[in-house]
Amino acid sequence: MSDPKTTFANNQAARRVIAAIDVGSSSVRMCIAEVDPSGRYAPVETLRVPVCLGADTFTAGRLSSEGILAACEALGNFRKAMKAYQVEQFQAVATSAVREASNCDTFVDRVASATGIRLEVLDGMDETRLAYGVLRANLRAIPDFGDSDSILMALSSGSAKITVFHRGRIIFSEALRTGTLRLRQMLREAPRAKFVQLLDPVIDNVVASVKRRVPLEALVNFILISPDVSRLPALGAREGEAAGLKRIARDRFEQLAQEATALDPLELAERYALDAVEAETLAPALIAIDTFLGATQADHLTVLDVGMLDTLLAAMAGASLCAEADETDFVDQIASCAVGIGRKYHFDEAHSLHVSQLAMQLFDQLRSLHGLTNADGILLRTAGILHDIGMYISSRMHHKHSMYLVNHSECFGLTRHQMDLVAVICRYHRRAMPRPQHAEYASLTREDRLRVSKLAALLRIADSLDRSHTAAVRDLRCRLAGGRLVLEALSDEDLSLDAMALRNKGNLFEELYGLPVTLQRCASLET
Repeated sequence: MSDPKTTFANNQAARRVIAAIDVGSSSVRMCIAEVDPSGRYAPVETLRVPVCLGADTFTAGRLSSEGILAACEALGNFRKAMKAYQVEQFQAVATSAVREASNCDTFVDRVASATGIRLEVLDGMDETRLAYGVLRANLRAIPDFGDSDSILMALSSGSAKITVFHRGRIIFSEALRTGTLRLRQMLREAPRAKFVQLLDPVIDNVVASVKRRVPLEALVNFILISPDVSRLPALGAREGEAAGLKRIARDRFEQLAQEATALDPLELAERYALDAVEAETLAPALIAIDTFLGATQADHLTVLDVGMLDTLLAAMAGASLCAEADETDFVDQIASCAVGIGRKYHFDEAHSLHVSQLAMQLFDQLRSLHGLTNADGILLRTAGILHDIGMYISSRMHHKHSMYLVNHSECFGLTRHQMDLVAVICRYHRRAMPRPQHAEYASLTREDRLRVSKLAALLRIADSLDRSHTAAVRDLRCRLAGGRLVLEALSDEDLSLDAMALRNKGNLFEELYGLPVTLQRCASLET
């Protein structure tokens, strides 16, 4: 019999071979795939080694020597497999178990020196951004997704990411520290007979916390991504063209959860062909899902069998956020989630959206001056939406309150670092200009300080152009004349108040670019 790897190598004309590696909380996994010229990929081998790094991090706060050795051994074998398959490109990532370990950097260095594999440690929101390209097509395949309110629960060993959609637009997104392995480790000393009894109130408190911020009872679609659950035979066969789309009636899932949680891990492993870690985490997964499902009005559960390996392979194959329409949709989802944060704090939505729009007009028309990227524009758009949420606490010093609230919020698609930058931009939308003695500003790198200053300068101008909160400036055009930046504003209203605000808030722009800013009201912007 011929060697399958040799046969594969002989049949890969006009194709390239890629690999994705995921160092997760309960296992180390790799998928090798071949990609055709159109960007479609097909897995040719998938490997999984149970390495429970999360058990170390979630209990001791650091990775054990045994865990590091086991992970290095698994990754070393993956490296040999990639060589056998002549892999041309690969990406290796690590998530919460490595990210939260105090010896994270040591682990990454050990892996690199032992295997030659360089791990990228993902931020929690990085995971969401990477997954969106693959997820988007699958969500659209769900009936009524774009016409109703839905919840997406991405449940892994380390976290539970909850995303709520209103008619297809994200209004809430948060990563909860309630992953299945994390929950199991939290109650590791509890007697098996009391485990479910002790876990129920923990999950109930998490659900109650989410319910205070989003109306779970109004949601009619419940969508799940969970490696602990998606392979269960009780979920039935895949449906439709979407990758791994399965459905199970609510009452049937409740019955499944009740039956499974009555079994001990050995019985679960035998019944569902699970390894030891999978068997330990199945009960927490089913309890968490069942409790969240019970808080909604969904009559069935939709399970998507997609994960980090799919995400990485799609990105490398060019099937992820490549199309301009996909990128535009992704950016709009970020803005939609920011609006959801603003509504939580009862912000002036019309004013905030108008300021954000004006800020983006300034950003686009002044690209030759500021030299910033499209990613920086996303930060500005988000800051424009959130700049006034501090009014929820007090109008006095509300710019500082806005910084605090943004610092303690999560926004779909933005990393923790990006949200920190948005927070500092909001802090400087009024009053004092950025100064080295300001702790939040001083803690940034030189590049980020300049980025924040440039974006804050544009936000201050945009905010001054809606000083009356009436959207009097309907459109805007920028031009340079006589050593000044002239803002030609389309408006039928008296802009005296806006002009006064601009004189007070245009100082940061002038300091950065040496250009005073003036406002001219125009009845038309036609050239």
